[in-house]
Amino acid sequence: MAFFEGIGKKISQTAQGAIKGTRDLTEVSRLNGQILDEQKAMDSFFLQLGKKYYELHTNSADENFAHFCNSITACIEKIAALKKEVHNIKGMKKCPGCGAEIPIATLYCEVCGCETKNDVTQAEGNAVQAEGNAVQAEGNAVQAEGNAVQAKTPGTCPNCNIALPEHVSFCTGCGHKL
Repeated sequence: MAFFEGIGKKISQTAQGAIKGTRDLTEVSRLNGQILDEQKAMDSFFLQLGKKYYELHTNSADENFAHFCNSITACIEKIAALKKEVHNIKGMKKCPGCGAEIPIATLYCEVCGCETKNDVTQAEGNAVQAEGNAVQAEGNAVQAEGNAVQAKTPGTCPNCNIALPEHVSFCTGCGHKL
């Protein structure tokens, strides 16, 4: 009988050890999760501190930080140049008034009506105008036929009579509010 009691004690001690080990492992995992959360919060604060320092001291940074500020400024300039390349490839530009992405040949923003700087060459402008004339001619033909396609055809500006895409608030040719 003593033999079975000894085995029972060993099994009980082993089970107690396993339970304690599981509790310890759970507690360590919980604490490691809290440590990770605090490290993320701290990293966020460091990032905010760095951004604030850059904003306040871009041109007057301490010598220990000047390299970082200059590197950030170079990155900002590179990003702006890359974004301009993307806009050029897409045939788009940003409106100086509202920041909307508009076709590069547009003289006036279709969202806010702001006059935009026209950076296109004469040949590009002529190609865009020819495309606009073709769309206008197509619109006139559809209107003459009086079919259902008419509702999908871009309208024309009542002020300058150029073809307009759907859902614009201002004429892209003269800036007239529609």
